[in-house]
Amino acid sequence: MSRDLSPTFRQAMFDENPDETVIEYLTLDRATWQAPVRLVAHVDPKTRDGETFVPYPLATKLPDDVDDGRAPVLELLADNVSRELTAHLRTDKSIITAKSERALLSSFDQPEVTFEGEIREAIIGQRDIRAEIRVEPVLDETFSRLRMDAENAPGLHRGGRGLKV
Repeated sequence: MSRDLSPTFRQAMFDENPDETVIEYLTLDRATWQAPVRLVAHVDPKTRDGETFVPYPLATKLPDDVDDGRAPVLELLADNVSRELTAHLRTDKSIITAKSERALLSSFDQPEVTFEGEIREAIIGQRDIRAEIRVEPVLDETFSRLRMDAENAPGLHRGGRGLKV
């Protein structure tokens, strides 16, 4: 999962006193919503590609850049200061598509890091909202629509006479 990042972006991410600031965008969408929810971790609204991102206190912890065989997961933490976001999350239990982007403040319309995934559950507390954004949700799906059970493969399930699985 290596990425090509600009030297300025790397410096802003890792230096104690960077010359630049990294800002984060989050776009949430659900089939039942009229429009996506667009949030930015900044004090001012940002408009990009004709879409306005509303200031919101949020942060996502990026997944480790280690190939350990598990699907990458971003951890989302947002303050529960707006009942509007809480109302959106509670509308139904369907999957929320999420897009997390990071860009330099000086070039906020050019994201350098983008993760897209799904939120299957959000935990809404009194003070915060927590969720996991699964970056590769396709890995959670069953491999085949076919199953080996007693109905479609009776020979496998006869007391000792079939194959043992």
